[in-house]
Amino acid sequence: MQEPISSIEIQETRELLKPKKHTAYIISIRGPVKSWTVTKRYSEFDELHKKLLDIQTPPCELPKKTLMNFTNEVIKERQEGLAVYLQTLLYSKDPVWRRSKPWQDFMGLPETTIVDPINLLTVNQIDPAKWLQEYESLVSFISEIKTFLLNKERFVKGGDTSAAQASKIQAMKGLRQVDEIVGKLEASLKEPATKNSLSAGEINRRFDLLNNVKATAKQIQSDFSSAPSTTVEYSQPSIQSPRTTRKFGVAQETERTRNLNNQELLQLQTQEMKMQDNQLDSLVQIIRRQKEIGQTISNELDAQNAILEQVDDGVSRVETTLKTADKKLNRILRG
Repeated sequence: MQEPISSIEIQETRELLKPKKHTAYIISIRGPVKSWTVTKRYSEFDELHKKLLDIQTPPCELPKKTLMNFTNEVIKERQEGLAVYLQTLLYSKDPVWRRSKPWQDFMGLPETTIVDPINLLTVNQIDPAKWLQEYESLVSFISEIKTFLLNKERFVKGGDTSAAQASKIQAMKGLRQVDEIVGKLEASLKEPATKNSLSAGEINRRFDLLNNVKATAKQIQSDFSSAPSTTVEYSQPSIQSPRTTRKFGVAQETERTRNLNNQELLQLQTQEMKMQDNQLDSLVQIIRRQKEIGQTISNELDAQNAILEQVDDGVSRVETTLKTADKKLNRILRG
């Protein structure tokens, strides 16, 4: 998958007066097709870093805050440090930060280039010649789903149950999509066009590749599940029937399904899955909103602490000045 950004540089800074006086860093971004710039202040870098920490600890530290006077040397040093920070994330072997929405928003990427792991793969008609490309994309997709498992474990250890639940929801949603894609890849191997263009040995090899994918997905499902009853049973789909995911046990008829034929059952199942996905999306949005509110409160506390530190420094300077003046006054009175 081609990265939307190929290089990042911070070649200049500007001093802006609104909303209050601050230094802005001009970030030059180059992509495969076009180049653009974004202007950010240090507080926006700090906010990005905190959001990335919620996903996974970045491979480098952000230059520290400072309350000292901003000379040209200090600004230049911070400019270089911020450039190194962004470039380290850009060239990291682990794409988890570059795939995140905070990074995409910070870089000003248009929505068409934002990669959401849950919506990464859609397979409709698979050309036998492109089958392996679709398979490699599927493997990459599963690797990204694994990051949700790592995030969930980290959130659980940190006591952030809402974030852990959100990671689990995203992973389960992704696993359902993996299940659907595997079914389509398997079905494509049974098409006459595939049988005419590939040898029997190659077709069997590709079935083996998909079996490995199913085993990996099943293991991820097991790791996420809190009870054995939630484990997914994978079966090889036929051409006539679509890929489905079931719990162990015999399916029970209900009043809604008793008088439906196969096509109507498929339509009902599709509607139910869409409704569940919409409910999950709503829950994820609520959790994200709660995290944003918490982050806003944290940022405000940081700002207030910085103001208090400045006030404390000012009080200390005034006390020192008063003590010096008092000593001078005593010497004058004694003289």
